[in-house]
Amino acid sequence: MITYDLPCMSETVYIETSILGYLTARPTRNLVLAANIEVTREWWEYRRSTFKLYISQVVLDEVSQGDSEIAANRLEILNEVPLVELNETVRNLAAQFLTRSNLPPKASDDAVHIAAATVHGLDYLLTWNCKHIANAQIQRKLAEISLDFGYQLPVICTPYELLGESAMLQDEILVEIHKIREEHAKSFNYDLDAMFADWQKKQAESGRKVINLSAKRGLKIQMQQTDESC
Repeated sequence: MITYDLPCMSETVYIETSILGYLTARPTRNLVLAANIEVTREWWEYRRSTFKLYISQVVLDEVSQGDSEIAANRLEILNEVPLVELNETVRNLAAQFLTRSNLPPKASDDAVHIAAATVHGLDYLLTWNCKHIANAQIQRKLAEISLDFGYQLPVICTPYELLGESAMLQDEILVEIHKIREEHAKSFNYDLDAMFADWQKKQAESGRKVINLSAKRGLKIQMQQTDESC
């Protein structure tokens, strides 16, 4: 087996199997799935060239399953995408993910996808698996485990989040919100102190209950630091 060091790239992406599933999916009447398929194809056509893509042997095994014609298409798409090595370090971190997080035992493949991207220091893990991978509650624990072993969890996201400004330009709601924010900042000459003072004034006059949770967080961090020093 020949292995290679990762080249110096500013943006690297691990392509998880579900991306290929959406990329080669048949037409559907399900509006949510249809939208995800369209976003995936748009990212693949217009944005993938701005990143360095990687997969693993787990991805190859999974995309080769199912309908033989579609599987062949998926494998052809990935033909020139390099593999990150599945070594003992990846296996050990995946085992820690399964043991210490709320990933179920049946999500062992998911754990390996995340561990492979983490150990090899990739910037992003691209996925539509929002049950076990792009899951905010699970990610928080995975990030803690990764840090315990000296790694930084990659940014786990869907293709929509990596579309860049092109996605915002097609979203009329976001366009309107950005316009409101731009006009507000301009009205204060982009002075954050002046903007913040205005917000605080309105906050005090709102009559609403205002809660400061940062004091509790500071106490929690202080207690954790005390425990670690004992």
